[in-house]
Amino acid sequence: MKKWLAVFVALAMLCTFSPLCSACGGAQNESSVCDFMTQAAAAVHQLFSRLTGSGVFSFTVYGKGHGVGMSQLGSLEYARQGWSYDQILLHYYPGVSMEQENPMPLMIYNGAGRKTEDFLVRAVQQEMGVGAANPEAYKAQAVAVYTMLKQKKFNLTSADVACSTVKNSELSDAVRSAVKSVLGQYMAYNGKPIIAAFHACSAGKTTDSQSVWGMELPYLTGVDSPESFGASGSFITTHELKSLVRRYNAAHPAKPITLSGDPAQWLEILTHDGANGDVGYVSAIRVGNLTMSGNTFRTVYNQYRPRGTAALQSHCFSVRYA
Repeated sequence: MKKWLAVFVALAMLCTFSPLCSACGGAQNESSVCDFMTQAAAAVHQLFSRLTGSGVFSFTVYGKGHGVGMSQLGSLEYARQGWSYDQILLHYYPGVSMEQENPMPLMIYNGAGRKTEDFLVRAVQQEMGVGAANPEAYKAQAVAVYTMLKQKKFNLTSADVACSTVKNSELSDAVRSAVKSVLGQYMAYNGKPIIAAFHACSAGKTTDSQSVWGMELPYLTGVDSPESFGASGSFITTHELKSLVRRYNAAHPAKPITLSGDPAQWLEILTHDGANGDVGYVSAIRVGNLTMSGNTFRTVYNQYRPRGTAALQSHCFSVRYA
């Protein structure tokens, strides 16, 4: 009975607050509304925990994506401020050189041969959208994707970059024109194409490749990023975290996680980079007896979380238990 009462109250509160959420359409740049929604959702989950007798871990998350390399929303903001595409790229990938090659080789995407120019137009449009974007941001994205193509020997999958493969899908003239103006351009470091990582939205700063993938690359360091962003959240009860750990342990029996003692001690952020003041991209977090990187924890959490639980949008987060 308590559980159903909590669910009823939660639904009533969310229905009350949903018009406020739709005011920003989920946009990252309306931080006041998004922060309000995060606080409202936290209040709902605290009420749920009191009524059901289960403690709740509350995550407050900043940014979207792995946080390494170019922020797409950041590139849009720099373009609005008058930056050129090469200024944007040299900011997010410090120390690289801009190179040119002609002609461009043919490529493979998801196992099928594609014309490289057509792929670039479709990939940039899929990644950046149309309408609000700036030509310089389109150009920066095109160079980043082409650099990725070259680094991966012109063989990509949808896990590397999004691209519309619908044959008759409508393509933007603005995107096509921007891509054409930078065809064959790529970024190099010490004469080799770089790993041109990019993500949707940073948390005020990007983070370095070492903390995410364990490899130190001088052109993938943390730099300032100008976009506005709001907080997102995710919540999981002690019972749900136990279930998550059981599913994880079944898939990783060699290094199982053990949760014991006071639930308030089950999760502990050990180190972070301070990208957003007191909150930063988590480089190390202890989960029970096991320590892992923040990005690994985000992957584990998103893969094994209960149905209906929000994903962690990035590994720039704080966690609170109540």
